[in-house]
Amino acid sequence: MKTISNKSKIVFLSTFPPTQCGIATYTQDTIKGITDVFGKSVSCQICELIDSPKEKPTQAFTLNTKDKKEYAKVAEAINKDKSVKLVHIQHEFGLFGGNYGDYLLDFLNVIKKPLTYTFHSVIPNPNNELRTFVKLLLSYSNSVFVMTNQSKEILINDYGIEKEIITCVPHGTHIVIYETPDQAKLKFDIQDRKVLSTFGLLGEGKNIETGLQALPKIIKKEPNVLYLIIGKTHPNLIIDGVDAYRDKLEALVEDLDLKDNVRFINQYLDTNELLDYLKATDVYLFTSKDPNQAVSGTFSYAMSCACPIVASKIPHTLEVLTPDSGILVDIGNVDQFAKATIKLLSDDNLRREMGINAFRKTRASSWENVAITHMD
Repeated sequence: MKTISNKSKIVFLSTFPPTQCGIATYTQDTIKGITDVFGKSVSCQICELIDSPKEKPTQAFTLNTKDKKEYAKVAEAINKDKSVKLVHIQHEFGLFGGNYGDYLLDFLNVIKKPLTYTFHSVIPNPNNELRTFVKLLLSYSNSVFVMTNQSKEILINDYGIEKEIITCVPHGTHIVIYETPDQAKLKFDIQDRKVLSTFGLLGEGKNIETGLQALPKIIKKEPNVLYLIIGKTHPNLIIDGVDAYRDKLEALVEDLDLKDNVRFINQYLDTNELLDYLKATDVYLFTSKDPNQAVSGTFSYAMSCACPIVASKIPHTLEVLTPDSGILVDIGNVDQFAKATIKLLSDDNLRREMGINAFRKTRASSWENVAITHMD
């Protein structure tokens, strides 16, 4: 275990479980990695980002992101804690109120602690307003973390950010014990099926319909295929109890007569169960349709569980998914998804080799190693 001579306290500005979103989970896993590596020599606290008042706050600090006047108040509260050595802002434009999330400036103008950012979105070809705003954010700090080299290059070339302040650290992954899909399927009694899967909080951006539309062609070649769609719908998309996106997907399953080949697992699974499902996967389908999506935790987790992957081309997959661990296809191209998936399902040796290669590549990006990079 590493130690730091003077006990340090880090405050993370972030959403946090039980809030269900990728950044909340990312922060939770980052903190666990830091704790596992550095033990009690580093204390991590949360300034929880919420979008409505909370009667009984559970974290050290709470920030209602829609209330502009709270930003300065929370900064003042953090300033009063002399043991806080760093504020780490998990940044996504939609997390904060205002235009491009510019309410955050009220916090930055008051906070007196050193601070850094993790940028979860890096938008290429920004307009002047966005470029100016990002440069303003980084004027308050001498460091920023991104998760792909392409994100780093975009900040340098499109935003004019000095490369010296940018650190690229891969999206963290859990260390899992390798199992073949045949072994892992026994836990779910699906050992007689060829398993496709995708997971995450469902929404239009996941583009699950592409996978469903590819399925009839896949079934013609592999009739016993089972497509697992794992995850709840993003809570922000359920309006007045109506889950329009899931209703659309279920209607598509009905229209295409796929009910025997699709299983919705409408749960927010704990990490171990999720990893077990991924280990039971023969081919992972990454169908995201956002061409500017900087990084995907679901994609990283699938690689770490030795899943061969058929993935749409976004910056993260273009950088990481080499031909020895998966197949890249055009966003939303049903025929390409079907053809690539059939190729993998029909070749056991190819799938096994790709899965092992993916598994091997992600060893260096364990949450513990990510923690060390953050602390260095």
